[in-house]
Amino acid sequence: MNPEDEVIELAARLARTRRVDDKTGFGNLLQLLSELSRELARSRRTGRVFDLVVFETNSELDPSEIAVRLRPWLRDEDVIARIAAHRYAVIIGDSRSEEGRRAGRQLQVGLHSVTPFSLGRRVVPASDQAAATPVGLLRQATAALRSASKLGGEGVVTWKGKAELVN
Repeated sequence: MNPEDEVIELAARLARTRRVDDKTGFGNLLQLLSELSRELARSRRTGRVFDLVVFETNSELDPSEIAVRLRPWLRDEDVIARIAAHRYAVIIGDSRSEEGRRAGRQLQVGLHSVTPFSLGRRVVPASDQAAATPVGLLRQATAALRSASKLGGEGVVTWKGKAELVN
């Protein structure tokens, strides 16, 4: 390999490292915010609803083990990111279609089979997108997660202007 090709390959690896969690192979916070921005733009164009799910595992399972166990429960188009030690976020596109609803249910079933968890959810309808930003959506889903964590057990809370219990 010539020096120019080596530099190009190294730059590509560095770019990937900036956006990928090395323990799970999932995206990281930077990648999540970028994907949220894309999903917001797509949703504004098409009117398609999507969900942002933030969950925290309540176990000491290694993140790589959680990643291996969760992959089968996710669709190819779902975006998952590890955003903190035991905290993950998933973008479920077209969440009001039958396939999207099934994907959301499968994620919860998959999580239940892997580890105890708390889950916060932010549904992003077309009518709500004008003021929505990736960081704002993440804050709201995280607030719902905090409310779910306070419930104990495997709480699930959906943000609806404030965090509300929806099981």
